Amino acid sequence: MSEHEAILHEISELRRLVSTITEQDKILTIQKAAALLGITPKTLSRTLSRGELKYYKPEGGKMVYLKISDIHEWLERGAVNTGGSADSAAAIEAMRRTKEWTKR
Repeated sequence: MSEHEAILHEISELRRLVSTITEQDKILTIQKAAALLGITPKTLSRTLSRGELKYYKPEGGKMVYLKISDIHEWLERGAVNTGGSADSAAAIEAMRRTKEWTKR
């Protein structure tokens, strides 16, 4: 293998490795994460201070960072089952009764 071929092979390998880095590994600031979630940075900061979402703060630094993968996990923990289960049917019935009660 010539030097030129070796360099091309190495470039190809680097491209392959870079392509394996997924969206899940990206790091966001509070401002960018809040924008992604459609909430204010203050609301996100409260969520972080309550310990509901994992964040990262470099030692001695003031900036706070979040991983997209952690945000996805947090969102999935709050998933609501809407598949027509008995629980959701009971919740709908309770809401209907509350509306009827408030009309009285």
